[in-house]
Amino acid sequence: KILAAMSAQLLTQKLVVKRGILFKEEKSIPLEKITDVGLSQGPLMRLFGLYRLSFETAGQSGHGALVSLLGVVNSLAFTT
Repeated sequence: KILAAMSAQLLTQKLVVKRGILFKEEKSIPLEKITDVGLSQGPLMRLFGLYRLSFETAGQSGHGALVSLLGVVNSLAFTT
């Protein structure tokens, strides 16, 4: 249900991420602000062929990713 309630749309100038079942959240990230795209996969995720994509932006406060997505189809293509 968590994966079904999550969506991401890559537009020409921004990445729009929506998620949430009870509490809806939507983030819009301008592509020129994205400074790093990370790809990670734990042992359980590897078993199911899942990856986590993490996006960090310029001017972001705090540590860690601003947005992270789980279960993106063709996620390896984002990092190349």
